[in-house]
Amino acid sequence: MRGPRDQETLPDHFYFVDFERHNSEIAAFHLDRILAFHRVPPTVGRHINLTGEIKRLGDTNLRKTFFLSPANNVCFHGSCSYYCDTSHAVCGRPVLLEASLAAFLPPERIAPRKTWRNPWKRSYSKHRKAYWESFSDLCERVQEKEPYHSGRRLLDVIDMHVFDFLTGEQSYLSRALRKRDLMHERKVSSQIRLFRKIRDDTFRFYDIFCQN
Repeated sequence: MRGPRDQETLPDHFYFVDFERHNSEIAAFHLDRILAFHRVPPTVGRHINLTGEIKRLGDTNLRKTFFLSPANNVCFHGSCSYYCDTSHAVCGRPVLLEASLAAFLPPERIAPRKTWRNPWKRSYSKHRKAYWESFSDLCERVQEKEPYHSGRRLLDVIDMHVFDFLTGEQSYLSRALRKRDLMHERKVSSQIRLFRKIRDDTFRFYDIFCQN
């Protein structure tokens, strides 16, 4: 979306300054379907007309961020805490943008959910490492604490990271989902976790994959 399909991460860049690849998000959705995890929101590719579909339908604050680049391409940057400025704008060619569209989780008022911080989350700092990057005892510590001390929650997290490895993700899939382990807040007997336990046939697939 912010760059061409063949753009690669610069070796000197930190993982938290790199941009998501729209084609990678689409590929991750299909890999998730192949593995039968059914946890990645439906994602499709589309060409969007920035002027007719985004600017025309956007609110006043969004429209104010649109501008014409020196190459005469329509660009915008929106409003957010990070990378929403002219130097990090999203630009069309000249008005068409190749992008990925993903289904959002329903708002919490419709689907209440609990969140737990991922024990292996990144530090998102240039100067400070995460605990697990310096110490090797995190797995033992995590197994003693709720909600990972019983049930399959820890296996769900491991499954999630294996998926990250297969997709080459450095920080986490959908970042909002990967920083926190989300679970729908239903009755205890009908909880629906977003991440499922790794199945035996999937484990065999990974085992074969590692041997080749």
